[in-house]
Amino acid sequence: MYSTVKVFASLFLIATILHPSSGMTFHIGDLPSVPILSGPNHIQACYETTYQGHPICDWSLIWFQLPFGGAYQRFPGAGDDVLIDASVPFTLTLAQSFTIKSLHITNSAIVSVFDSSVLNVVGNITIDAGSSLSIAGQVLPTAANVYGSLTVTVGGAYTGGLTVANGATLTVDDGTQGAINATAQLVINADSVIRGSVNFGTNATLNVTQKAGLWVNNALDITGNVNVDAGASLTVANSAGYTQSNGTLTLNGNMTATILNNYAILQGNASINGTLYNAGTVSPGNSPGTIFVNGDYRQSPSGTYKFEIESANSYDRIIVTGTCYRDGVLYANIINDDYTPAAGESFTVITHQHSEGTYTFTRGNMDDATFTQFSTQYTDTQTTLVYAASSGAVSTFVATSLVFLPL
Repeated sequence: MYSTVKVFASLFLIATILHPSSGMTFHIGDLPSVPILSGPNHIQACYETTYQGHPICDWSLIWFQLPFGGAYQRFPGAGDDVLIDASVPFTLTLAQSFTIKSLHITNSAIVSVFDSSVLNVVGNITIDAGSSLSIAGQVLPTAANVYGSLTVTVGGAYTGGLTVANGATLTVDDGTQGAINATAQLVINADSVIRGSVNFGTNATLNVTQKAGLWVNNALDITGNVNVDAGASLTVANSAGYTQSNGTLTLNGNMTATILNNYAILQGNASINGTLYNAGTVSPGNSPGTIFVNGDYRQSPSGTYKFEIESANSYDRIIVTGTCYRDGVLYANIINDDYTPAAGESFTVITHQHSEGTYTFTRGNMDDATFTQFSTQYTDTQTTLVYAASSGAVSTFVATSLVFLPL
């Protein structure tokens, strides 16, 4: 599979300097036929391995020739910097997890990492304009863990999975060409700013955790899954907008105005600052729970509000500070098999300042006898689902609270 040529660097220094344990700069770039040394702690390593015709710098194949005979293998380590400025695209192969001090990709270098490896950077990753770093495992999801900062300048790109650790920073500079393309898990554990773009593949996941704040200046359209933990926030500039086109948005923190397309799901105890547009499915809480909307709630004809009842005092709800525009489906489900609503009980589904429209009421796990006892009541300030414990109950659905009428 591989056509391998080990990389040798002749170091004409005394042996104690020849074999330092850390503090080197590994310079991966275009080299003459005989590798050269740029300084006592600056090792210039070339790529002379190929895989499927693609140049490779295989860190497991970097050997250094001793001037007095023999050779030793030296991997980049936590104290080492790696500078890549090769003029042709190549692949960095890591047969295991590697930890380095910093990574700088410049001079329009195009770098890929594969072989199910994990690249840990205790310092900074910098990807300059025209350069890119792509991390994509062949067998298992490959990722980079950043403990310092990841900076993608205008025209640069990062692709793959990524963890930005607590205390680290993530910055994507202004410009539509400065981008992070998530194809695996993207975890944000520290305050981060994205002024460029973030593109998510279907199988990608965005996790905002540990009370981190993620600010995105451009439009954010996600087809994978998103998790925003309690105390964390995901903010998209008002002029841009957040769209969940597919997958599940689990929001237990804060987010700006949100659009759910047909196949998207919003769940969790969420707080949304702005309008929530629901053309997909909204399911408050973690069975059950509450979603706060500091703005309007607009549900389209294709939208579904999945309303779950656990008991008389435990059920889903949406609290809207603005206007509720009702349309589509209200899907009611009793999630406690041991609970049957009593006559006269009521359940507030949505509260709002003003409202328009009505829902189509459908059921979840309820049998016909239970389902036909529900009716709906609409007022300007709330929507109520009513349970009528009589055979003559009329099923007219109102979606702000759920009420059980006496016989």
